[in-house]
Amino acid sequence: MATKRALIVDDSRTAQHRLKKLLRSYDLDIVAVDSAESALSYLSSSVPDVVFMDHLMPGMDGFRALQIIKSHPATATIPVIMYTSKSGDVYTSQARALGALDVVSKDTINATDLSHVLKAIHIYREEDRSASEKARRDSAPEAALPTEDVAATGQGCGEPDNPPETGNLLSLELRLRELEHTIDDNRRIVTSRLVREMQGVRHLVNKLATEVGDLKQANVDSRKTEEDSQEAESQSTHNTTRSRGGLARVAAVVALIALGGLGWWQLDRQMESVQAHQAEQSAQVSSALAEFERNAAHRADTAPVASSRSSTPPDTPLAERYLPDLSWAINQSSLQGFHRDLVAPETAQRLNELIARLSSRDFRGRIQVSVNAGDFCVVTDMGGQPQLPDSDSRMEDCALVSEFFGMNASDVMAERLEAMLAESSLYMNEAIDLIIRPLDRVFRDYPAMAGSTSAHEWNEAARLNNRVLVDLEPGAPLAAQAD
Repeated sequence: MATKRALIVDDSRTAQHRLKKLLRSYDLDIVAVDSAESALSYLSSSVPDVVFMDHLMPGMDGFRALQIIKSHPATATIPVIMYTSKSGDVYTSQARALGALDVVSKDTINATDLSHVLKAIHIYREEDRSASEKARRDSAPEAALPTEDVAATGQGCGEPDNPPETGNLLSLELRLRELEHTIDDNRRIVTSRLVREMQGVRHLVNKLATEVGDLKQANVDSRKTEEDSQEAESQSTHNTTRSRGGLARVAAVVALIALGGLGWWQLDRQMESVQAHQAEQSAQVSSALAEFERNAAHRADTAPVASSRSSTPPDTPLAERYLPDLSWAINQSSLQGFHRDLVAPETAQRLNELIARLSSRDFRGRIQVSVNAGDFCVVTDMGGQPQLPDSDSRMEDCALVSEFFGMNASDVMAERLEAMLAESSLYMNEAIDLIIRPLDRVFRDYPAMAGSTSAHEWNEAARLNNRVLVDLEPGAPLAAQAD
């Protein structure tokens, strides 16, 4: 019967089997569990002579289990050997700092390495143990043999199991330690998540403040430009008026000088000629007026009665000449911010309002909506939903929207917008054809896709490419044309 016990903690059956095979040559009773939680439960009632602990396991990892074991007086003296695929001087230093006796590699472990590690805690292979005991008996005095045998027997039996009361207390304390570490982990996770969300909110507030400032500055610049234009136009009109007045005065002076140069001796002769010519023209005008009155009276007697109906067609309900300007005004706010569903509900609501207004004014024709999705750099939240990363993130820390959805983001955006609008009764308006199509266009070039590129810089270009454009075309709907 084995006098010592070894506990193997590993979720891999293959790794367990390999280590068991190497430990067969030792006088050990081997117990294997597949998780750190099961190991702590076992330690609450039994104290093995050595523990082989894996590092990466579902649930609690090996380092956390090592901390719990070494923090309790009843288990602190148990030798713990990290049995893992991790390696390197840094990892070994971390393991020993937490209380591990040594680190053995799953990939390169052999009988020799294992023998060196176990000899440090006085666990030998059967042949080595027999040779060691024989050498000790030969070198020990006769009187000391009984004492040595008793001591050897006591050491070989290992520590007795804990009594039931002590085992229950140990189990409770280990469980409390485990719960404390779990609470610490959850607190760190929640704190990290809150910090990320606060950074996102702060980034959004800064962006909105920047946009509001830009809009205010643009408004001020526009007003200033308009005032300057009006002032320049007024000044130009004033200058033109002054210039025309000056030319008129110069022309008058020149005319007076010319008239003065004709001489008074020609003035009498010209006046006589003018008076004779005026008398002749007066007679001709009198004759022409008499002839016009006779012809007008004849046309009035023979003219047909005019129709009471106007030949001017009635005005259309919506002036077609204003539709291009209306489309231009709508597209001034075509930029869309990032939304985890690609299309914000506010965008669908604005399009519904546009359709309702056009329908109330008897618009007949086509409304073409073109969507162009920005390829945002995103990360996932605790629920697996895409969201913008922190402002100090890099491209290597996130994935593109096209990679997240596994297809062209503009196609997904068009499908989701159409699904939102289909819920409205205006979508079935027979007088209006609503066409939603994806675009594949780059309005703003993206920066180089490199690890050093800032995610914020990339997402700013994605925002300028994230658009919903509207085009209004009057005319009969396609359904009416088909009929």
